[in-house]
Amino acid sequence: MKPLKISAHPARRVASTLAVGAVALGLTACDKGSGVSQQLDSAVEKGEQAVADARTKAEDVMQNAQDQLEQGASSVRGTIDDVGITARVHVALAEDPELRAAEITVGTVNGKVTLDGKVPTTTVRDRAESIAKTVSGVASVDNQLIVLAG
Repeated sequence: MKPLKISAHPARRVASTLAVGAVALGLTACDKGSGVSQQLDSAVEKGEQAVADARTKAEDVMQNAQDQLEQGASSVRGTIDDVGITARVHVALAEDPELRAAEITVGTVNGKVTLDGKVPTTTVRDRAESIAKTVSGVASVDNQLIVLAG
């Protein structure tokens, strides 16, 4: 991801405004005699500091916004990945003749797949888990399938 660039135009506007103010202050001080140069230097220095402070604050705000944007994008990517994993596990289970009729619910969070529902035998329960583990993107499988007695 490219770093965000901060536009220099607002900073230039602030700097120009401060410079005009400093010149006006200096001209006003000309009527008062000695120390004009010091007053003008002080005004310019304060203006430069204000511009530097504004730039630092703007950079901090932009960095914070970029960090939040990246966190949001990461969260969306994770959700999309989980939806895809869930769909692929459903398809894989449906392709198996023994599991096609089973009532299995699949949920995925951060790549961790949870299998819920009821199955007729322990063999079917274990097979569902084995199939889910082979699906791309699955980090782990929490097998909560219940074997029906009978």
